[in-house]
Amino acid sequence: MGILNIRKIGIAVAVYEPNRQFLSSQLLSIQQQTFSSWICTVVFDSPMSDVLADPLIRPFTEDDRFKWFENPKRLGHRANFERAIGLASEDLQISAIACADQDDLWYPNKLETCAKALEAAGPLSLVHSDMHVSTECQSPDRTAWKVERRGVQNAQLPHLIVRNIVAGAAMLFDARLARLFPLIPDGVTYHDHWYALVASTLGGVHAVHVPLYSYRQHESNLIGITPFRGTFKLNPGLKPSGVPEKCRANWWKSKQLTHALREQGLLVPPWVYFTFARRVDFGLSLLLFGTLHWSKDRPLARACFARSFGKLLAALDPVFRFQPSVARWIAAIVAFCLAVPAEARSWLQRS
Repeated sequence: MGILNIRKIGIAVAVYEPNRQFLSSQLLSIQQQTFSSWICTVVFDSPMSDVLADPLIRPFTEDDRFKWFENPKRLGHRANFERAIGLASEDLQISAIACADQDDLWYPNKLETCAKALEAAGPLSLVHSDMHVSTECQSPDRTAWKVERRGVQNAQLPHLIVRNIVAGAAMLFDARLARLFPLIPDGVTYHDHWYALVASTLGGVHAVHVPLYSYRQHESNLIGITPFRGTFKLNPGLKPSGVPEKCRANWWKSKQLTHALREQGLLVPPWVYFTFARRVDFGLSLLLFGTLHWSKDRPLARACFARSFGKLLAALDPVFRFQPSVARWIAAIVAFCLAVPAEARSWLQRS
């Protein structure tokens, strides 16, 4: 496949109504990178002029490596990053693309370390790093991979269809991926997930086992870092009665991702297509896939089990249409099975 030499990096920053202090810190951390051959396209999905006039931001407008854009109308998170990545990759001297959030803090060696890892990984590949998690009341001494028990060793296509392990601000990928696949399909929610999926079918997704930036976690985050709570423990805010619909939605999302990859001409092995896009096995293939990863990657196994159950429900749709009571009974049984252990734990704690 050839050799990848990274001479210049394009950085895509998607901005929406930013905290100006946070944005200033993020831009300064980009400006202080030890790898200095870069351009940074900053695309505003909200009015830009007042922000650029702020004394905190104005000094960055004097650095011609920063390029400033404002969308004529609101695009939303995914489409804004899509535009920022497209603008960053227009310069044919750009050999790799990085993405940045508007409020994180990059460590000085982030681009340099990722560039070396990407050159070692080869053409059409993607690398991503760990990150420290910083909150308003806690210093950044925890890493996201440890908190979430993120199984970064499982980064092949079927694993990534189940769940995404690549954070947008942590990744660096071959710019040719952006030029070959500039549009993010409607069935894909996030830009990082899309390019991780694409890279997994071509040059691969490779982990850099070092935290290279501080992820600022706060109430405005679109996606936060969520600690892994257990294989069968419900996420906060999800009631047992909502589990069947949640599982069905998760399987449907994986099915959409599978179809999106095929529609873009990417190679999806037949067994992967059968596992995620066909419901004739009533979810058994996903159940088996999760069981195989149970001992070493519990979060992946949990995600497989959820999609297995969702696929089973989808396969039983004809029965539900003619016998709605069956669906209600299944929902009641699931709610009971999930609620009883929680009540038992609560009773033991009170005792």
